[in-house]
Amino acid sequence: MSEVAAKPLDPDMPDAVGKAGDPVPVIVSKLAGRIKTMELHDRGGLAGLRRLNPPTQMASPAFYALLAEAAPTVLDDRRENADREQAAWAMVAAGMAILAPRHHAPGRPLGAVLAGAGLHEARLEQFLRARGERLWPTLRRLCRYLAAQAGPAFDWRLLAQLLLAEARRQDDQAERLRRRIAADYYRARARNERQTVTEEGS
Repeated sequence: MSEVAAKPLDPDMPDAVGKAGDPVPVIVSKLAGRIKTMELHDRGGLAGLRRLNPPTQMASPAFYALLAEAAPTVLDDRRENADREQAAWAMVAAGMAILAPRHHAPGRPLGAVLAGAGLHEARLEQFLRARGERLWPTLRRLCRYLAAQAGPAFDWRLLAQLLLAEARRQDDQAERLRRRIAADYYRARARNERQTVTEEGS
């Protein structure tokens, strides 16, 4: 498995500030910290998060307790797209739970981690094409794949923004974020292939 170099995200990455209280990176960090604690002290709650199946099956006490602590305004059903945004955060929480304890690494792009883990581009394309109720099943398969590989964690911030853009029907932003994931994947794959050629020739 190729090593994935950590790098900071671009400073102009959209943060979706204001609609859920804290900026997305802050909420992601809070969720990751709480899931780390659950992995050590609340395995039952963590199992409950893994069983989430958004947007239809989200009635998990562990999930709503997690949101109440990390993003309480998301629980306000009076907000526009409230149900859809809750489903987006359920995908983040369930994905992190599947990957725990390697569930969040700021600065490691998802696309690059998938390339380093050897994910076939057809499976990446399947995820990038997924919309609506197909989004979570394809994301869950990616998370299970990475968990089975036991490789490095990835940065959830960009992916959380993609899921929220989908929830808010911000199609242009969602497409831009999908292109970002694809670019990170192919850039990392090309780098890994060059490295392999160099090692084989030495």
